[in-house]
Amino acid sequence: MCKLWDVERQQALGVFSGHTQTVRSVSWQRSSLHCFSTASRDGSIMVWDIRCNKTTTTSPGEPVYRPVNTISGAHHDVRGSKKPTRNKHSVIPGSVTAIKHLCHDANVIASAGSTNEIIKYWDMRMTAPIRSAVLPTPVASSLLGSATTRSRGIASLSIDPDGTRIYATCNDNSVYVHNALALGQPISRLEAPEFQCNSFNIGTSMSPCGNYLAAGSASGSVVIWELDRYGYNSRKARAVLDGHGKEVGCVAWYPGKDRVQLATSGDDGTLRVWDLDSKLAEEGKADPMRKYCWGFSRIEQRSLN
Repeated sequence: MCKLWDVERQQALGVFSGHTQTVRSVSWQRSSLHCFSTASRDGSIMVWDIRCNKTTTTSPGEPVYRPVNTISGAHHDVRGSKKPTRNKHSVIPGSVTAIKHLCHDANVIASAGSTNEIIKYWDMRMTAPIRSAVLPTPVASSLLGSATTRSRGIASLSIDPDGTRIYATCNDNSVYVHNALALGQPISRLEAPEFQCNSFNIGTSMSPCGNYLAAGSASGSVVIWELDRYGYNSRKARAVLDGHGKEVGCVAWYPGKDRVQLATSGDDGTLRVWDLDSKLAEEGKADPMRKYCWGFSRIEQRSLN
């Protein structure tokens, strides 16, 4: 279940009920203010439209919505069975860990799961029987790109502002770069000694200018890779933000272009807002009130060379 909130009035506008397990990811359709999609540990992707499928009203007066479309078993994996049974293949259940609506096609959703590092594209208009024995077929899929022989899942997805690159955070401590217009093998790979991804709670965020990709880490650091115009880390440059004491799972850039700020939150129970304005930081250190309320962390510029 998930809820839609009016932030200004701090009021819930509706309850969206359908998933049977934790909702892992939410993505709005870029060309609409009414449609969004959710991904869950139950292995399904659900598409919602706030203009329809309103059913009942809960006790606080919140309407309940049902999905307009459901893709079940989106990232279940089919593997060869080791036992001498009649069925030579077995289905490995997998959760859907991340979804993103694409820029170049408003009706297509990119998704990733816990069973491997494959990205799949789904047409949100496609219909499939719920709980069908036949697994759904995506309109496109990427190829395996992990540097290890063991299949690793993907924790999160990010798309650049132009919609031409998809960045997939994989549990082999890498971020794989894909061509969003033509899925296939990864075209590049981002890594750093400070970046550790061994859970499905590690998030990434692309800066509004498209020049930086920030990622949380199980090490407690935040790694920011510098990207060129093609989405590559060609200069091998990165910044490392140290301040959190435990795993950093959520990162988000300030959406406007009038300032450069990054918000991060971690398992240490703190929320940090990073600002590139060094003058503001010096003023904060000199002000007793700001010094008491703010936390000052270390930023290092590092290179992989």
